[in-house]
Amino acid sequence: MENQQQELNRPQRNNVLFAIRIVFVYLFFAVLLSGAVLLLVLERPSYSQDEKRELATMPSFSLSALYKGEYTEALQYFYNDTIPYRSELKRFSDRVLSYKGFAQDDVYIDIPGDLPPIPSEEPDGTLPPVTTPGTNAEEVPAVTPSQSTEKPNVNEFSQNQGIVTYKKRAMELYWGSKASMRDYALSLNTLQTRMPELNVWSMNIPISSAYYLPPSLAGKYGDQEQDCAYIRSLLQEGVYYVDVYNVLKKHVDEDIYLRTDHHWSYLGVFYAVEEMMKQANLPVPNLSDDYVTKSKDGNLGSFYLYFDQKHLVNYPETFTWYEPKFSFDCTYYSYDTMQVVKTSQNKMFFYYSEPFYDMVNYGDSYLTHVKTSANTGRKVAVFKDSFGNALAPFLAKGFDEIWVIDLRYFKGDAYAFLAEKGVTDVLMASCMFTNAGYKSSYYKNLFVS
Repeated sequence: MENQQQELNRPQRNNVLFAIRIVFVYLFFAVLLSGAVLLLVLERPSYSQDEKRELATMPSFSLSALYKGEYTEALQYFYNDTIPYRSELKRFSDRVLSYKGFAQDDVYIDIPGDLPPIPSEEPDGTLPPVTTPGTNAEEVPAVTPSQSTEKPNVNEFSQNQGIVTYKKRAMELYWGSKASMRDYALSLNTLQTRMPELNVWSMNIPISSAYYLPPSLAGKYGDQEQDCAYIRSLLQEGVYYVDVYNVLKKHVDEDIYLRTDHHWSYLGVFYAVEEMMKQANLPVPNLSDDYVTKSKDGNLGSFYLYFDQKHLVNYPETFTWYEPKFSFDCTYYSYDTMQVVKTSQNKMFFYYSEPFYDMVNYGDSYLTHVKTSANTGRKVAVFKDSFGNALAPFLAKGFDEIWVIDLRYFKGDAYAFLAEKGVTDVLMASCMFTNAGYKSSYYKNLFVS
């Protein structure tokens, strides 16, 4: 009897299962159709904050472009590039991919395969003699990598041997070449010799691995403390040295470096400039009196955005910056034409929807001139890589004029420029990857060649 009842119920169960399948199929296609409609009707973004670029625009229709297939290709690229909520969807996807079972304090190491090898250790040497116009003193050649991997605004990565994440902080492994350090020191010494009326300053900026490497890796790569000391030993009398390494060492428990970006933080920049201003006998900036403190939670920097460190999506950070309360004017020049491109008044920070490290004075984009009301009679020219971008808001407290010059893009005669602008101080502000790597040749090209 029981078996007969089961036989009678089986068709009913089959009917129920079939109905469930039909409902599931309809729901599945309803979700797909709704998603497709939403992607068509929702507002499409025009700028990617994560990628720091303008997104594709709707192509113009023409029969010729349609016939050649160019219109449909451009239309497909437009819809793919401007998906609504593209940043949120990417972060959600990366968050899912990042769940790989690692404990939160584990060490992640990513070693790209297309980066130059660590050079063999070279013997210590003395600084080559300072060259002056008309002499042919032999110079130590700069180290040149076998392959370039430069990316916009993050050029220091071209010498990176790996990215380590430790206790929610990403950082680069470091190495340095003594030949490159000698080239850097030679450049400053040559400038001081040729223009002795200038105050020449050296600001060697460590990268974060100088302080935050896990114990298992500490000491196995280049020693930034020793390399900073080595550069200092090469500088001749008359070149002033800002001891950034030891200044920042006193504040390692504070947010002096960004955790998801390869740059230092604006707080770290403040401590370095504070030390320089004391040495220069200039007004020292005060964060509470002279600046408005602003911050934004949930930021992800260059390690996540440019270098595919997806696990960092789980460790966003608070980004803090300081906007001057005092008055100033900024003028921006093209490196190619030296013509004025933009001007601004009482504004140094520019961003779209979210703040980011390079938002100060448009990052590396222009040669920048800042005029202040400091009235100290001092004018500074800052030759820098991207680590030097953030100095201007704090230097503006003590210098009447500031020229911010990216040493990688400046095409003029540095000596003529300094003389023409009446500069009193020259500050070399770049990270140790630049000063101890092949990019030290940029300094040499400007001041020695």
